[in-house]
Amino acid sequence: MRIQVSDQSAEKTNPYPLIYDFFQCDRLGEGTRLIVSGVSAKFLKAMAESLTHFYNTGNALLAEPIVETSDFSVYRSTTPSGHVFYRGLKRGLLLLNFRKLSA
Repeated sequence: MRIQVSDQSAEKTNPYPLIYDFFQCDRLGEGTRLIVSGVSAKFLKAMAESLTHFYNTGNALLAEPIVETSDFSVYRSTTPSGHVFYRGLKRGLLLLNFRKLSA
């Protein structure tokens, strides 16, 4: 599927409608692709960053696994803070403040 913005605005209004083009392919590839033409680099960056809001093994926020069980997994984080995922969605941030304890 390809989504593009129409060249003509809707009648009597300012919005420009979206046009959806559907394609069918005999040769299937791995995964899903979303093709949006004519967007800014800022939009493309935002789309790429939005993928970090979903739990998957390719998530850029997650490094190597520390613990994996049938109930939960713990991964090293690629950022200074930790990330909490529940039912496939990013639900929270772990902000840890370690202070040196004096004896």
